[in-house]
Amino acid sequence: MALHKEINTEFGVPAAYHRVASVQIYYLDRCCDVYLSGYLSAEARGEAKSPMLSSQTRLSFDALGLRGDGEPTRAAIYDALKSMPEFAGAIDV
Repeated sequence: MALHKEINTEFGVPAAYHRVASVQIYYLDRCCDVYLSGYLSAEARGEAKSPMLSSQTRLSFDALGLRGDGEPTRAAIYDALKSMPEFAGAIDV
């Protein structure tokens, strides 16, 4: 699971394939930090190339649609990311 959207990098070439690299969950604060890696393409990721772009964002459990004692799912995380301005228009790949 990943997102496709071209985002400019400091290298002058856009990263188009973005995947969640890790998630740190804070149950007491009802949020999670999501660490993303952006690659030139899915092929570059498959060839174990280094990410061109790394970023981190915090998502609240409310943004993930969690009520009560639920666990964040990968699908919920990607859906929440697509609602953010930097990933507006991204498609699932």
